[in-house]
Amino acid sequence: MEIRLPGDFTIYNIEEVLRELKEGLLSQEPVVLDASGVRDMDGCAVQLLLSAMKSYEREGKELRLGSWSEEFELIAPLGGLSPSDFAGGEMDENGHDRR
Repeated sequence: MEIRLPGDFTIYNIEEVLRELKEGLLSQEPVVLDASGVRDMDGCAVQLLLSAMKSYEREGKELRLGSWSEEFELIAPLGGLSPSDFAGGEMDENGHDRR
């Protein structure tokens, strides 16, 4: 299952992502986040992703980051989140998940 994060990933539009993340917890397949279109992200979005990571880990489900934008890579660490938190070590030469 793939979840495409919105370009403007902020408190004003996280409800759809939250719904999809909840559906992913019920899915039997890994959930891959596509953050390649993210141009802006606020603290609420980062907190949602951090919470999702914990929930998926607790449930034994796989949540990974498939691709991301430069903006995601720059903004996420400001909230304590890094693309490598998702990747599991299988990175290509651009730092993106190979799986």
